[in-house]
Amino acid sequence: MRHVELQIIFEREQLSDVFDAILRREPPNPDGGSSWEWSSAASPPPPQITSGVRPRWLEFRTGTLRWNEEISSVRPESRIRFTLTDGDFAEFSGAWTLSQVGDDVSVAFEADFDFGLPSMAGILDPIAETAIKETISRAVAGMLPRVRVVHEPQMA
Repeated sequence: MRHVELQIIFEREQLSDVFDAILRREPPNPDGGSSWEWSSAASPPPPQITSGVRPRWLEFRTGTLRWNEEISSVRPESRIRFTLTDGDFAEFSGAWTLSQVGDDVSVAFEADFDFGLPSMAGILDPIAETAIKETISRAVAGMLPRVRVVHEPQMA
């Protein structure tokens, strides 16, 4: 199983605003891009989805990876969890974990995935890891105005 981590810093934001922004991630647009892409500031924000199954996909080399994930938001823990229900991965799960750090909000995005093809893991996993990191980085860039993505988490 491959593990992906990103540390994201939302500068001069409140935890509740960032939590809400993550829950408002744009519903899928089947005409292209990924299901994490953010709508422009001119369009109305999509509704928050605090639990339930949500379709996802991302562009992967010459094709598209598709899956459905069950999400569960736990506001008192400042965590949004997701778990694969079905799709192109054999396993896919993770969480967004938020913490207020002074005037900023630090978000740890973590995901574990497995295609269920051990003989291809050495080829597919690094490509999928890069695609997930790039997609999440693009998605959070549009959530709020001041955001910085650190590809490897910093140790406290």
